[in-house]
Amino acid sequence: MRTKANREMHRIFTLLVFVALSVAMSGCGGSSTTTSNNTNAATTPDVNRNAPQTQAQQTPTPDPVQAIYGEWETDNQDARAMSGGSTQFVRWKINPGVKDQNGLYIGKLTDPDRNNLDLANYKIGPQTTMNLEFLPPAPAGSATYDYEVSSDGNTLTLKTGNQPIVLKRGTANRDMLKDAAAISSPPAGSTVPPVWEPTSNTKNVIKTKSNIDFDQARFTNAMPSGEGYGGQMELLLSGSRVGGGTYIITSKNSVTLDIGAGRTPAKYALEQNGDLLKITFGDGTEWVFNRK
Repeated sequence: MRTKANREMHRIFTLLVFVALSVAMSGCGGSSTTTSNNTNAATTPDVNRNAPQTQAQQTPTPDPVQAIYGEWETDNQDARAMSGGSTQFVRWKINPGVKDQNGLYIGKLTDPDRNNLDLANYKIGPQTTMNLEFLPPAPAGSATYDYEVSSDGNTLTLKTGNQPIVLKRGTANRDMLKDAAAISSPPAGSTVPPVWEPTSNTKNVIKTKSNIDFDQARFTNAMPSGEGYGGQMELLLSGSRVGGGTYIITSKNSVTLDIGAGRTPAKYALEQNGDLLKITFGDGTEWVFNRK
């Protein structure tokens, strides 16, 4: 009996061990599967999400005639005649145009020196062709040119026969000439340059530096040169010349003076409608003249 009972207990014990091992193995397998699934969920992107897609912005096509818009100046005689200009330099402003159904750019050519008065209608195209139709009060007429813009964008050439019209961007020469005329050109009804009276401080500065006692100054008619526009600067005392030298306007608001102490660069400014002239040197010294 005891042997039979022992065998029965041994069988039960074996069955319990088998069940325990099966449960343990089943638990390990479930844990492995769960871990694998979690890992895959964390690392695998959901390609089916409705996330907004970023599209690259398209670069707008540049305006092919953009390079010719703006202000230009020239001393070409034909251009002066066509625009009715009476000064050595004339200015043209090519205003932005609109593109018509034929692919031509249509716009206005105006005169900045006369409050942007309409000078001409222009048509640009096809290719690098420009047609100008001038309007009254400029002499009426129409002309077509091939045009070319320099690589630096500062020169516009209208090709016409052997004498092309060359225009420079900006107003450098025109503005220099205008200032030179304001400083040196005789007033209406006179053949003598205008008289400029120095302030008392200016008289003292020049007397101390150059040992010249004066009460008036004159700038003779400015002439063009390779450096700019200039002429003689005369210092007068009671109407008689007692000293002087030269002046050259080298660029807008820049002048070089020489009244016996060597060439000295300075800045100038015309104020109060051109009736006040200020000349400022690099050391801070300032000369101030009032138009008489």
